[in-house]
Amino acid sequence: MVIDPFVTYELKQALMTYLSGGKYRIGFEKAGREVFFNVKGPVVSTPKRMVDHLLDLVELAGGSREGCEPEVFMSDTEIQWANRALAEKGISTYEVTIGIHPGAYYPSQRWPAKRFGELTRRILAQCDARVILLGSSDEEGLLEAAKKSAGADIQIFSCSGIREFIALLSKCDLLVCNNSSPLHIASALKVPTISMIGATVTPLWLPFGVNNVVLNKKLSCSPCNRAVCKDHQCMESISVAEVFEAVRSQIAHIKPRRKIKGRSTVKGKN
Repeated sequence: MVIDPFVTYELKQALMTYLSGGKYRIGFEKAGREVFFNVKGPVVSTPKRMVDHLLDLVELAGGSREGCEPEVFMSDTEIQWANRALAEKGISTYEVTIGIHPGAYYPSQRWPAKRFGELTRRILAQCDARVILLGSSDEEGLLEAAKKSAGADIQIFSCSGIREFIALLSKCDLLVCNNSSPLHIASALKVPTISMIGATVTPLWLPFGVNNVVLNKKLSCSPCNRAVCKDHQCMESISVAEVFEAVRSQIAHIKPRRKIKGRSTVKGKN
């Protein structure tokens, strides 16, 4: 059995499924791609999360969607490493910790790094919380730009690998980010999120689960799915003030949960 999980107009992945020679070839009915499959697949029509689309394929292949949700697990070694990394930079796990990730694969998906910095400055001035900047070593420019805009001594964690990033993210009480992979990692870790979505198809890439706030302006030009946009109003029109209000609302819900659970709880294994 070969499953093509792509919801796209591109034919490459569907053709690869056909050329595999698999006895059963399954994929979505979309843009004529179904000619490469020999099992009738789900029709992509109703807007919904990508996770739900994939679970449609699971059912078609004979599985069950009951009890299925994205999860990420860490080893004790990874958790201990994250605790040490935070402690070395003077960050206590007893504080409300807000992670900020200003990156995204395509420039069109990024809220301006300067605004992440302005948001950080407001959080530090008006909320009882710590802020850390998270990203990969390739995103150091964005992290530094956000820190400079914040005008404060914010700790930057430039991770050399995805597992380091996941371990640090698991220690955050909230993640503020763009629509990118860290958003969906956070939802799998059960870390509450606030995200900005612009050029992307919003229903398809909403984070799974609860405690997620998505800010989207629903402009007439969106979603354009462009990698680069000169106008970029879909993201530029999301103000620092409205993201900050979402942060304050999330913190108000986070603090009672922290008192109940305590900081010894490992997120993702609750």
